Amino acid sequence: AKFLRALGYYNLVTLFENIPLITEPQSPDARVPAAPPAATYAQIEQDLVDAADALPETYGAGMAARPTRWAALAMLGRVRLQMAGVLDQQGKWAEAATALGQVVASGQYALLDDYAANFRESSDFDNIESLFEVST
Repeated sequence: AKFLRALGYYNLVTLFENIPLITEPQSPDARVPAAPPAATYAQIEQDLVDAADALPETYGAGMAARPTRWAALAMLGRVRLQMAGVLDQQGKWAEAATALGQVVASGQYALLDDYAANFRESSDFDNIESLFEVST
């Protein structure tokens, strides 16, 4: 759940910047004020750290579209890059490299030999580059 919340908030904050940040149940008539992007990114980062600690490294066959530890770490790296660039938090560059380095070091992911294969229907889903995908 934390991975999905982080993903949702990441999409919202990158599109709209100041958004309501809700982490507790609210009453139906609550009017939650917009939070600054730094607060939203900090919540996303914490959710992804928690998710990476709780999620398994893999799932069994037929368990596609479920986030793994590696998906959470890759997203964490991406968020930290965003925090370094957009929020000018210079220390996040190294933290992003650490998170992304763990994904690379896992040996479970690599780049496809043919870049164009990412855009072919026959090979664009669930390939060696896929960290997290949902099929429609």
